Parts: sequence; structure tokens; C-alpha cells
Amino acid sequence: MIRLPYKILTILFLTVAAIAFTAHTASTKDVLEFIDLPAGDDVQATIDPLLSCRDGIMFSLHTMDRSANTAEGPHRWDISFARDDGSLLLKEYPLWLSKADVPLVLEGRTFPYSGLFTLLWDEPLPVQPLTTCVAGAGTGFCEFKLPIDDCSLNTRLVVDIAQIGPEDTTGRAVNQLVFEVRAYDPKVGTNNGDGIDAVEMSIMDPATGTEVFYTEKATNASEGQEIIYCAFSDDCQPWLFADHSYQWPSGEPVHSGPYILRATARTPDNTQLATQSQIEVEVPPVFDTVLVPAGDFTMGSDTKNANEKPAQTVSLDEFWIMTTEVTNRLYAQCVAAGACTRPKDGGVRWRDPAYADHPVTGVDWYQANDFAAWAGGRLPTEAEWEKACRGTDGRTFPWGEALPTNEIANFGDAMSDTTPVGTFPAGASPYGALDMSGNVWEWTSSLFAPYPYVADDGREDKTAGDQRVTRGGSFYYTRYQLTCSFRSHTSASEATPQFGFRLVFDHPFAGEIPSAGKSVHFGEPADGATVPAKFDVSMVADGLTVEPAGEIHKDAGHFHILVDTDFIAPGEIIPVDNNHLHFGQGQITTTLELDPGVHVLNLQFAKGAHIALDGDEYQDTITVTVSAP
Repeated sequence: MIRLPYKILTILFLTVAAIAFTAHTASTKDVLEFIDLPAGDDVQATIDPLLSCRDGIMFSLHTMDRSANTAEGPHRWDISFARDDGSLLLKEYPLWLSKADVPLVLEGRTFPYSGLFTLLWDEPLPVQPLTTCVAGAGTGFCEFKLPIDDCSLNTRLVVDIAQIGPEDTTGRAVNQLVFEVRAYDPKVGTNNGDGIDAVEMSIMDPATGTEVFYTEKATNASEGQEIIYCAFSDDCQPWLFADHSYQWPSGEPVHSGPYILRATARTPDNTQLATQSQIEVEVPPVFDTVLVPAGDFTMGSDTKNANEKPAQTVSLDEFWIMTTEVTNRLYAQCVAAGACTRPKDGGVRWRDPAYADHPVTGVDWYQANDFAAWAGGRLPTEAEWEKACRGTDGRTFPWGEALPTNEIANFGDAMSDTTPVGTFPAGASPYGALDMSGNVWEWTSSLFAPYPYVADDGREDKTAGDQRVTRGGSFYYTRYQLTCSFRSHTSASEATPQFGFRLVFDHPFAGEIPSAGKSVHFGEPADGATVPAKFDVSMVADGLTVEPAGEIHKDAGHFHILVDTDFIAPGEIIPVDNNHLHFGQGQITTTLELDPGVHVLNLQFAKGAHIALDGDEYQDTITVTVSAP
């Protein structure tokens, strides 16, 4: 079967069985009267062929119909077809369109009326292009060279897109999608019924015309009249956007907006029938996150408050934590989507543009969880929060052991308010998380309970208890509450101007996995070069951004040269000493002075507070021979 190119975009009814119309062949002496009718700048209709076969055509028509757009429809448009030689095949066949459930928005124009139609020719056509003209509402246009494929329509088949959701079957897919098709041959088992042989399923992005998913599902045609096909798995499990880094199977990013689902059923003799539906996909924004690798860390403290004792070793799986707290801008999007309720403090700063990049406040623990469900993430456990704050070296503060100042954290009522997230890059944690100390207290998922921390002892039960752990201090509190191990707790229903939150994710977002085209390598000297005792070295990061002084960027970092020593494991902190040389502040050149002899230089890229990145593209090795003086 030849698959039709997706050239002209349209929308169809949500669950449509194809409806057949019989068209009569006009005299070939007629000439298509408006064959040269210009489309003009203000196009008011689009047509999309699903199947163009020798015996008929299935297509969708979508229109603006501005002359009657205050009514609910239906509205009449006329369609005509001409052969390649200009002779008329069908003249002004009436099409009646209704108001679409999900209007198509294309290039800034909204097309609110739609219809799905099947027209059969009286006799098979040669495999040659047709010209199509559409007129209505005082306008019209022609599309030239519509291809005809060597196929036949089978109007007795029924093809139905049966489920979109799974939580919503009205054309909205929120955070996940089930694409289920039911194909039905009522004549199977008789002389007139071949049964369903296969179904093709595809998803189109109308904004770009890109096919983001395609599959063909083959079936034994004798299995029965109705066969159910599922796009992403045999048991119709949903495609969870968060679990797939917010990407379609093709690798294209998932965005909020319309998508078109198409299904074509085929019988063993290659007769076909198709249908389409347009859906509205809703996904949260892609969050900026940092990876916290799997492994052990020290939780708690033997020298601080009683509820932080005893210090213990806790092992965690890897996770991704938001670089900053959830902002007012992000929370407002959740409210607009109907998934979150307004902050409880009664104020309007959550929707004030001047505070858009401040952490959202005035939300209780339940509201934070609602946002997490919408975003496809979750609140961190207090163990995850503490590891993201202090890393594996047991440091007191995110940045190390130095006491906090208002150059690296918002605390002590020095600002008397929150500050925009990411204001203090010098206060970054070992993994690059910002604002872990100060600004706002952050909700965790954990019930407050004595140490030792045991994840499965009930403290992570969302339905049990009321007192939930908060971490990090706030703009009002002192430096004593800013330590990574400090624990506070409050009622899950409490909301104040000092409470905010951030999320963790069990999977990275698209773009956070190292990808092709990125390469860290030495510029000079060349591998195997003989160099003097004092020689210049240049470092290159193709496809990456080298972090300027005091800044942290996603998919960016800085260089370390490891002299005669092995690479540091991904996710671990690269030390800074005589054999582990650090180059920050955007530095890409240096001068080394080494003893005579053969030396191995390992170049390793890192982000945040010297966290080694994972992947061969972040490493390079050369050997140099230092000559004797």
C-alpha cells in the first residue's frame, strides 16, 4: 500500500465510521468552471485526502465559513474534481459541515467546521492526478495534482478510533495517551467478507506536518468480525509522556496542542477504509532538572539537633530534581489547566507578572501534590531532598562548610521577601540544584518521624498522618535552619507565604540525556606529541556551552584535566588538587608544566559543583612526552 503524503491539514470528527456518498460522473465535455479560482491570502478551507483510490476518495474538509460562523451549522460547501487533462469528473457536489468538537488552529487561523466524506466514482480512474476545487461562503480554492493510488475503497468496513485518554475520551489527552482502534468487517465469513488483515496507525503534528508515530498491526483476517488494535502496546497501556522523557516514539518532543490520529484498515485484497480524529494534548512544561545519581550518602547529623540524629548511611536510586523551586509562572499554568487550585493566601502575586519567577507560596502539601500529578512528577522524600542538597561528602550547606551570607542565599529577613529562583548561583548544591537553602521552606513527601530513616516504615504513606517534613529554611529564618540536615514539620493543610516546593522525576526530560553531536576533546597538543616542560593546552566542547563564571547552565559545564590519574565515575565529585586541575570561569586554555617523561592527560567535563557527566562524549585522553630540558 502507498501511504498518502500528509500535505494539507484538517480535522475530523472524534469517532467516525466512514459514511459513503455516491457521486455521478459528469460529462467529460463539461469544463471545471472555476479551475483557476485563486485561493487568495485569506484561505477559508483546507482539504486532506485520507485515501485517494481508483474507485473513490476519502477526505476531510475543514472551513472557517466566516459568513455564518455565529451559528452552530451545518453549513454547505461544494466540491468539484477534474481529471489531469482538465475535463470535469464531478461538479459542485454538496458537502454539509458541522461544528467541530476540537477546532483546528493552523498558522494562526481557526477552522471551526469539519466533515469526513467518502465519494465513489462510477468507474475506476487511471492512476493519475486529480484537481480538486472547493467553494462556499463566498470564497473558493483549487488544489492541483491530487495523487490517485492503485487501491480500492471498502465502504462496508468500519474503522473507529475508540479510546483517547485513558482518563478522558472527549478529545483531551492529559499527560498520557491511549490510541485504540477497532476495525470491523460485518461480512467476514461470507463470500463478500475478507476480514481485516492489518491496520495502519499514525499520529500527525498539524503544526509542522510531522508524523510523530507510525505502526502497522497485522492480524489473521479469519479471527473474527471485530479486531482491536492498540498503538503503543498489545494490552493498550497508555503512552506515559513523563516515562518517555516527553517524547513520542519517533523521538519528537510532545507539546501541548492539537494532534491528528489516523487509522487505515486493510483487507487481504488490499481494499481499505480510513478515519481520523483530532485530539488536544495537554502536558506540563518541561522542567529544568539535575541528575542525582544512585548510591549512598550520609543522612542526618550526630552534632546538630536531636531530630537529626543519628547520622546514617542511606542508599537511593537515581532521580532528577528540579533545579529551582516551582515558580508562580508554572503554578499559574496548572491553575489555568484546571489541575490546581489557587494559592490559599488569598493574594494575587501568583499571577502578578512582577513575581512570575518567584517561588509560588501559600500552597499546602495537598496542593503541591496536585501540581506534581499534573506535572508527571512527585514531591521528593526528605532523603532525596537531603542528598540533592549535600551530595555524598556530608557537607553542612549546599555549597560546603562556609557559613552562609546574603551573597549566596536569601535568609535572615535581609530581603524581607522571596527572590526570583536562581538568584544565587554561587549557592548551588554539588549537583547544581539552586535555592536549597533559604528563599522558601520546601514540602517533602515524608511524614515527620524519628530517625533512623526507613522508607518503608509508613513515613512515605500519602494517606497516613498529618505532619509533613519541610526543608531548607526561608527568607525569614536564620542560618541555623539553612543546613542540609535541618528538619522542620508542619500540618499538611497549612499554607504560608514562606512555604513552597520543588519536584523530583524518576525519568529525565527530553534533552537531558547526552546526545550525538556533543564532544569534549583537546584542541592542542595532539595525541602522542612531544612537548617542552612548559606547554600550552586548549580544550574544546563541541555542541556544549562552557559555563561562565558563577553560572550554571543545563547541558553546560566546565573542564577538568586529570594528570596521570583515572577518570572520576559519572555523578561523583571531581576533586581539585595537583592531579585534578579545575578550569572554571569559562576558561578553555591553560599552560601546564610537567616533569620530563610520558604523561597521560584525561580531559573530563563537569557541571554544577564539579559533578562528572556521564558519557564518552564528555571525556578525552591524550598522551604527551615531555622532553628533558
